[in-house]
Amino acid sequence: MSKVSKHFTDKELMSPMLIKMAKERNVPISWYILNIWIEALEDVRIHFGKPVYVNKGINLRRGICTEQECIDAKRKFVLANGEIVSLSQHCRNGAFDITVKGISAFEVGLYIHTIADKYGIGGLGIDSKRNFVHFDFRNSKEMVEWKYTA
Repeated sequence: MSKVSKHFTDKELMSPMLIKMAKERNVPISWYILNIWIEALEDVRIHFGKPVYVNKGINLRRGICTEQECIDAKRKFVLANGEIVSLSQHCRNGAFDITVKGISAFEVGLYIHTIADKYGIGGLGIDSKRNFVHFDFRNSKEMVEWKYTA
């Protein structure tokens, strides 16, 4: 486990498979996690003054992961040129599902919306029932926003 910023470690932000791949290839974590992503997470942490948790999903953290992990976890995928390709922003353009201790998902989502342009956040989903916010760095002209329904 290595620190990638004041408040976050690689294990919090990346899947175990991606960390292993980085170590095997002897490349820095920064090859997989852009500084602007970390800056956005740190901004949320500093704004609320409370811990920000990157939530766990099915067998992987809901931070940055490999395409194979997305497919194995049965995340959305399509057939393209005979290949199975994940459509998940978690392995495409960078995405995080977060919870801020003691703060509602709605309030966190509102704040992330205010900093979206600063960090290039292109997708924002709020799940008030399970109290988490998904935000990602997709390349879109306008913010793509949604609410989860379960």
